Amino acid sequence: MKQGIASRTENAEGQLAEFHASVLRKLPRDMDSETRQKWINDPQALGKALHEALVPFQKTLSGFVEVDYEVALSESIRRCKLDTVSPGVISANFPPSAVSGKVKYEYRLVLYEAGASGTLIAKEQAKDGFGSARIRHLLAFASKQKRLEECVMAIGDDIQYVSDNVLVPCFKIANGSRCLSLIWVPCHQPARSYLMFVRKVS
Repeated sequence: MKQGIASRTENAEGQLAEFHASVLRKLPRDMDSETRQKWINDPQALGKALHEALVPFQKTLSGFVEVDYEVALSESIRRCKLDTVSPGVISANFPPSAVSGKVKYEYRLVLYEAGASGTLIAKEQAKDGFGSARIRHLLAFASKQKRLEECVMAIGDDIQYVSDNVLVPCFKIANGSRCLSLIWVPCHQPARSYLMFVRKVS
């Protein structure tokens, strides 16, 4: 059994080394000095460009979060260690839930592209027992998230509604900065983002 695990580990490490070598061999040789220096000075942007070019974009992501409803909203925000928080993200705009204690949820992030219907996406997710996430679910997700750069929206908390647009909480990591903001959708939604849905784990 141990030999089998060791063999798989060696194979994975060998494949990774071969992949790294392949990428290095195929890097453009005709890049000018100024462009090379730009990438050298901004390794984060280089990493993002390589990730977008080499890793297929996932239309659906899933996982689990635990929400502690006994903790005040302000404390939940503090625990997320966010770099920026919209002034509108206050308890007055997000009334306490009737749920109490700690509750575990399965979450599903669904790609939300410009022109798509959030209502239709929500109806499809409801068939599997998923409902639109609220800010507590979003904060629980954000507290553990370190890499995802696409905007993740919780449309279960629409704090304002104007001319077919709703103002909802949104979490995003931009240039290493962890941000919790309020965004009007669909008028100001990014070209590519995620809608978050949750269902209680029994």
